[in-house]
Amino acid sequence: MDSLTIPSPRIFPNIHDKMSRTCTELTREVENLTDAQWNFREAPDRWTIDEIVEHTGLWEIA
Repeated sequence: MDSLTIPSPRIFPNIHDKMSRTCTELTREVENLTDAQWNFREAPDRWTIDEIVEHTGLWEIA
């Protein structure tokens, strides 16, 4: 399996700033959710907000 190549900051000069803003905005959006909202599943094959946020965080640190 090929390893991922991290883009050079010269190619994406603002990516760190954009990711930081996205994390801040996402935190602001979910910080006051109830447990019911956090774990709500629209359908059996849909993700909860909890699962989406976890997935996003795991991708960010990968």
